[in-house]
Amino acid sequence: MPYNIFLFGTLRSEKIFKAVLNQPMHSFTISSCIAKRAKLKKMKDENYPVLIRTEYDLDHVKGVVIHNLDKNFLKRILFFESIEYKLDDIDVETEGDLTSVKYFALDQKQVTSEDWIYAEWHKNWENWDYECALVWMKYFNQFKNCPEEAEKLWPEMLKEIRVNFNKKHQQI
Repeated sequence: MPYNIFLFGTLRSEKIFKAVLNQPMHSFTISSCIAKRAKLKKMKDENYPVLIRTEYDLDHVKGVVIHNLDKNFLKRILFFESIEYKLDDIDVETEGDLTSVKYFALDQKQVTSEDWIYAEWHKNWENWDYECALVWMKYFNQFKNCPEEAEKLWPEMLKEIRVNFNKKHQQI
């Protein structure tokens, strides 16, 4: 069964997308879209967003829908999102049509009141999160069915990420 998935956060980045799915974004059928009555908020102590449903018609979240994503690619995204996110339903508007798709919903206990803005994340965090995605996804084959076990290795992964990041982004 193919899936239509709404991406609204870090996976909108070409770099992160390719690191996670191991394919460039242009290999997939993707449409721009808007989720109405929704906002993106920052997670406490994290670089990624949570989508919050609201009652206000003017609130909206821009994103993309990946159409007809097969089970193997969905597994890669599920692993990347790990234990924090779960698939849920949301209606999005693409080219004037309202469509029901899946998105990654997050437990909202650790949400801040601060808006998460893609352009700010892209400027300040994309390179760091790209290194995180590269290292995390190296563990996909080993832990694809149990990301909670991979989570236990995160402190060690962070050491590798810091070394990789510093090598690539040193000031000369």
